[in-house]
Amino acid sequence: MRNAAAGADLVVFNIPGGGREDHRSKLSPLPAITDAVTIDGTTQPGFANTPVIELNGAAAGTSLSTNGISILSGATTVRGLAVNRFERSGIDITMSGGNIIEGTF
Repeated sequence: MRNAAAGADLVVFNIPGGGREDHRSKLSPLPAITDAVTIDGTTQPGFANTPVIELNGAAAGTSLSTNGISILSGATTVRGLAVNRFERSGIDITMSGGNIIEGTF
């Protein structure tokens, strides 16, 4: 995930409809995260200590390099998501240094 803005970024959710029907099937891998970011699924209306945003990789392909979220930078937080059915890892962290995964299945 790249952004022209300097510094850490924040991704929040407010997808209409709320609830578990907010599944997002990925047809291809997401771009790698190369700069500090917080992806916060707890901001989705309907969140009550259980993820309501799901990244489902069942349709993302069978490449052995297919991860749900690939973190190549430090200082990244992934919070309150369900990440599943990717060929490799739901979340792959290559770079250490202040990365936080919390409340994520």
